[in-house]
Amino acid sequence: MINFPDSERQPASETSHKLSLRQVLSSGILLLATLLCVVVAALGVSAAGGYAAGQKQRNISATQTTVVNIDLQFGLGISDLQNGRYQLAAQRFRWVLDRAPNYPGASDRLAEAEQHLAQNAGPNANGEATLIPSTSQDPVSLFDEGKEFFDQEDWPNTINRLDQVQSLDQTYRHAEVQEMLYKAYSSLGLIYVRGDRIEEGLFMLDQAAKISDLDDQTEGERYLARLYSTGQSYWGLNWNIVIQNFAAIYETAPNYHDVAERLWDAYVKFGDQLLLSGAGCDAVVQYDSALLLKDDSDVQTKKQSAQEACANPTAVMATSITPDGSVTLGDGNSSGLGGSGTSTPTPSYNIPNP
Repeated sequence: MINFPDSERQPASETSHKLSLRQVLSSGILLLATLLCVVVAALGVSAAGGYAAGQKQRNISATQTTVVNIDLQFGLGISDLQNGRYQLAAQRFRWVLDRAPNYPGASDRLAEAEQHLAQNAGPNANGEATLIPSTSQDPVSLFDEGKEFFDQEDWPNTINRLDQVQSLDQTYRHAEVQEMLYKAYSSLGLIYVRGDRIEEGLFMLDQAAKISDLDDQTEGERYLARLYSTGQSYWGLNWNIVIQNFAAIYETAPNYHDVAERLWDAYVKFGDQLLLSGAGCDAVVQYDSALLLKDDSDVQTKKQSAQEACANPTAVMATSITPDGSVTLGDGNSSGLGGSGTSTPTPSYNIPNP
């Protein structure tokens, strides 16, 4: 029989008590851990649910905002269509269809706007176009409209929109605005000077030149247009200036507008004026210049009369001609000034010969 030391002997009741306490503690810790897991899981589910609910609400709000914007743009498009702003209306309906392809009525309204645009197919040969008013006072929207007109080469509406941008904010996309304005002004200016709107074309080209130097050909056409405009403005007032300007054009571009016919007519009219004023010798010079451009029996007859007057001058009617082409009475025969004066030098431009 083995004898244990007293210190190692434990009563059965004490051992049973310790086991029970240990089991209780273990069970409590397990229960606590389980409860903690449940709470954490519940919190996770709640957070996920809150996030999902919040995201859903944000999606609903975004959808509602988009719908409102689409409805607004469609309504504005209808207004533009009713008021003849077909380009802007078409732009709005395309925007609507990009975001809502099945939006009721948008396709039909777009087709209607495009039909009107086809019937009024932009500027004619002289650059005439109907200016389309904008409903916006926002530089961003106006710039976008101007860019669309620019891409369509609708120069009048491009200029109109970009001028509005500059009036509202000089700094907004300044370099791009200036670049587009230069192109629009120079392009429209050339359309005008090549047509019958010379003065308007010169204004447009001058505006372009304020932004940047014109290219060589455009500068050459501006030069010709300025000569032509000056010649027109002095028609019937000072034949010498008229002839100077039209002769300078004819030397460079003889087919420019009606310059050949106008120059011939100016020579004849100046000759008539000189002959009536007693300057027969100078009249002969003008008639000869006209006959070099076009032979004409009436002018031949006038030349013969001028030659006779030159050979037999009348003292009372003898004249001299000032450099500006005006006629003054004098004594003795007039010199053969010819009335065309010093010809205007032509700059070395790359000028097309129409």
